[in-house]
Amino acid sequence: MKTKTVVAAGILAIATLTATAQAAVADTPEPAATTTPAASQEQQQEAAKAPVSTVPTAQHTAECGKVTLTFTNPTNWEHTFDYRVDNQRAKYPPVSNQVIKEGPYEGKKFGWRYNQVKVAAKSSKTVEVPFRAMSGTHKVSYWLQQGPEQRWFLAPVTVDVKTFCSSRTQAPTFKQPRCTDKDAHIEVPAATGVRYYYQSGRRKQALVVGDNKVRAGSSGVVLAVKTSKSVILRGKTSWPVKFDKAPSTYTCS
Repeated sequence: MKTKTVVAAGILAIATLTATAQAAVADTPEPAATTTPAASQEQQQEAAKAPVSTVPTAQHTAECGKVTLTFTNPTNWEHTFDYRVDNQRAKYPPVSNQVIKEGPYEGKKFGWRYNQVKVAAKSSKTVEVPFRAMSGTHKVSYWLQQGPEQRWFLAPVTVDVKTFCSSRTQAPTFKQPRCTDKDAHIEVPAATGVRYYYQSGRRKQALVVGDNKVRAGSSGVVLAVKTSKSVILRGKTSWPVKFDKAPSTYTCS
């Protein structure tokens, strides 16, 4: 999976959300596509019976200050996805006056093209769109309108992104080693715009939301770190901890 970073003069949403491109957005100009050779009868028949898991998809994960777009193409043919940031001007004019015959754009003409993302067959790509902190709320729209089968096209989805976000940290929970479980544990709460780490000496361990096993007998500090410059953390950002050594077999017998 390749990652491409697009620098934009703005900033993105505080909340993390993931959505599959399905519904059209009224305020998004008609996306464009290059002309594509007409699908063969074999391709049309395959498309008609293709399950959802084998057709192209587009998703986004939004955080305060940025959004990550994921374009997946499980088909046997290359597809070109597209996205637009705010009121960005089109980079490429419409390439055809043809009317789309089926799918989410049925009866409409191909539109303008903005930031094209070509995805080869049986692969996927991610595009990270970052924004400058405290630059307001921005919009990113993405869609699919280029490929061999029009019924696989995806209507535009638009995500609103904020660039100034306030998030309150929450304290982690510590569990000491015991006879029934000789590992030490750190339980991390879910907090928007916050990531947690366990720093023990020179070792820094990223913690996931929920339960995390750490070394018994270790000591250190749990740190709360903002996910981007757009986030303002409120509350404590560090919690020192010292874990007991794992109980011996003799102690537990």
